[in-house]
Amino acid sequence: ALSLYLYPRLSTSDVPFATFASFMGVAMSITAFPVLARILAERGMTRTELGATALTCAAVGDVTAWCLLAVVVGLAKADANAAVRALMLTGVFVAVVFTGLRPVIERAIARARDREPRRQDLALVLVVLLLSALATEAIGIHAIFGAFLFGAVIPHDSRLARALSTRMED
Repeated sequence: ALSLYLYPRLSTSDVPFATFASFMGVAMSITAFPVLARILAERGMTRTELGATALTCAAVGDVTAWCLLAVVVGLAKADANAAVRALMLTGVFVAVVFTGLRPVIERAIARARDREPRRQDLALVLVVLLLSALATEAIGIHAIFGAFLFGAVIPHDSRLARALSTRMED
């Protein structure tokens, strides 16, 4: 309904109404994921089942919306290949993080189970986190999802997770 009102006021004649309405619909479906994460963290709910479910649902919903936005932008530019590329690369990225990166992290944490994480360990985690964010940004979805996915594969009951939470919370 909003696109019916805005289309004649904001759009040029070379943009079809269906493309404009699709863009508006998808853009409005994207949530404020970082805001939700901060609210849950401030209320101490990130480690509860409800908080984890809310974050997971918001992340999946936003990744889906960003992928759909890439499709709409690709259709608007008459470049469906770019949209398909973004969808494919997102799937590949998720698969690499969960099947490739997760086992490496779990083995490293298991080897270092008897000691507190060193500064080098924390620095390495932050570098990989930033690279993960950079990868999702390059794919065409928001950087926060790369960081979120990387954080999702770090076991939450590990010393590393506790050290990161303690030192990085502020």
